Amino acid sequence: MIYPRVLVLMTTLLLPLGAVAWETSDHDFPLASRQTPLGLVWTDDSAMTLYTYSRDRPESSACTGECAVQFPPHVAEARHRQFPPEGFSVITRPDGRLQWAYESRPLYRYSGDREPGELTGHGRDDRWWVAQPVRGYGEED
Repeated sequence: MIYPRVLVLMTTLLLPLGAVAWETSDHDFPLASRQTPLGLVWTDDSAMTLYTYSRDRPESSACTGECAVQFPPHVAEARHRQFPPEGFSVITRPDGRLQWAYESRPLYRYSGDREPGELTGHGRDDRWWVAQPVRGYGEED
C-alpha cells in the first residue's frame, strides 16, 4: 500500500523539523517574570526587573541620551521580531537599535538595580514603573 510508505516518509522528514523547534532555549527570548512585593513583574532572563517610562508613546521610546544610561533599553535582536511571546513586540529605537516592548510599552532595566529582584527604579521621578503583566495574564480559564 502507498499510505504506510507516505506516512513513514512524512514522519522521517518532519521529525527533524520538530526536534529543531523543541531545541530552542529559554534565552531565545530574554524575558521572564518574578513574584515581588509589588506583585508579578516582568524581568530579563537574569531576573533583573524591567520598567516602563510614562513619557514613552506606544511602540516609541522617548528615553535617549542620559536617560538611556540610567534606564538602559532591554535590547532585542532582529530574530525576536519573528515570533515574540504573546503581548510582547520589538520596536525600533531612535538610534536604530531594537528594543523589547510589552503591550506596546518599551521595556528598560534600571542601572541602580544591582541584584535580581530589586525594584529601586519603581516610582523614580514619578515616571518609571515596574512592568507588570496585564490583569489575567497567565491565569487559567
